Amino acid sequence: MEYFLLQHNSLYTDIPQIINISKHINYYDFYRIGTQHIQPRVWLDFEGDESTIFPDLLLNRIPLFTQKVRKAIDMLYKKMIYKEIILVGKNIVKSKQYFLADFKTLPIEAVIQEEDRVPSMLDYTYIKGEDIFYIMYKDKVNLFANLVVLESILRNAANGFSVKRVEIK
Repeated sequence: MEYFLLQHNSLYTDIPQIINISKHINYYDFYRIGTQHIQPRVWLDFEGDESTIFPDLLLNRIPLFTQKVRKAIDMLYKKMIYKEIILVGKNIVKSKQYFLADFKTLPIEAVIQEEDRVPSMLDYTYIKGEDIFYIMYKDKVNLFANLVVLESILRNAANGFSVKRVEIK
């Protein structure tokens, strides 16, 4: 099975910068126990301007998805639990709805090798057939998906992210 790391696309430079995330979401608890401690709807402020672009996958301290990506994931996982995250401009009149999904978080030991501070090889014994999962590595969220999930997301014309193939041993 092929797996891919979904990353922020560096061509998108004017993305929203979330400023009050730790007031509402303890992201260390999120990676440890999932979304159960998070309110069903959370409002977060962001800094930006009129040129702010809202990608379909926003990888900040927590990975956020637009409705497009949620629709793709829902096709594969009918019972996925989501929390609604509303980004509201602090100094501009803009807002955007995102979702936070309760995917499994794998331990850091799943990373065998890295390149440029990014995981490049994973241990299959930790993956155990997971289709999409997080690994918190070097204080950064890393979202991995297999080819089936990735194709589903791309079929829904999601934008704002790049993909890097990772090796599985």
